[in-house]
Amino acid sequence: PAAENSGITFRRVDLEPPVDVPADPTLVGETMLGTTLEKDGVTVATVEHLMSALAGLGIDNIYVDLSASEVPIMDGSARRFVSEILRVGLIEQDAPASIWRVMKPLRVESCAALAELTPANAFVIDFDIEFAGTIIGHQARVLDMRNGAFIRELADCRTFCRRQDVDSMLARGLALG
Repeated sequence: PAAENSGITFRRVDLEPPVDVPADPTLVGETMLGTTLEKDGVTVATVEHLMSALAGLGIDNIYVDLSASEVPIMDGSARRFVSEILRVGLIEQDAPASIWRVMKPLRVESCAALAELTPANAFVIDFDIEFAGTIIGHQARVLDMRNGAFIRELADCRTFCRRQDVDSMLARGLALG
């Protein structure tokens, strides 16, 4: 557990002295096939599954000690992180959490991908993916994220990739956890 209003901090305990890398969007470096945070030349790779678990459980103040530069990917989902966090328990803090409210639509597009935030009274996610000519094909789902929906509906969702993506990750020293 971390102090109130301290945020999420990855602590590289394999380095001497240990180096803290905050989960700060301004520190996002590499995003090809995973998300890497970088601070002063120190990296923390594949943070997305753990960050998903923390967000889904409403955890916003935590220290994550790492003995290597990559967060273990395990089965490619957030399930193991969720299970282990729930097993050890959560601590409710006295300070209210800072919540961002979307006040006007925001849309970001890159190549054929897009993400859009729109004002709403609840946290609802509308997913849509299409990989034409593959077994994945077109898939869509809308989820209201209240009342434990993350644990029931998303924690088990797994990363997928194509064989050439695996070869590329292994060649770069990634996907080893």
